[in-house]
Amino acid sequence: MKHHFKENETYLHNHSKELLAEWLRYYFLRVDIESKFFMEGQIMFVPDISCYDEDGVSTFFEVVYKNDVSQKKYDKIKYYCETHLINPTMYTISVNSIIKQVQPLNYIDIINHTIKEYKFNNYTTFKSFFRN
Repeated sequence: MKHHFKENETYLHNHSKELLAEWLRYYFLRVDIESKFFMEGQIMFVPDISCYDEDGVSTFFEVVYKNDVSQKKYDKIKYYCETHLINPTMYTISVNSIIKQVQPLNYIDIINHTIKEYKFNNYTTFKSFFRN
């Protein structure tokens, strides 16, 4: 698979995204890896995984290893969501939580393994789980 944004991602990170996307395909109408989101003809952000339901994009997943999602990326996603009047949730999940599984996780288990949850709407909330 050709990755659109960061060519310097590790094999571990890329493999983790592929596995997570494969598991998520059972729970969403569409799951994309590294979809580009544009504003005014420019790439605004590229989430690791974008999940869609019948109303459009509903969830983003960011797979993290050494670093969390940057404040700059978070701000861009938040601005995009506010501008387009969409309310997705973004989760971050660690590479280790994905790789150490011996079988695919169901959706509830995936959410239980997330590190952070971000809600993008009129008010933004932050919730930490800090699980590995």
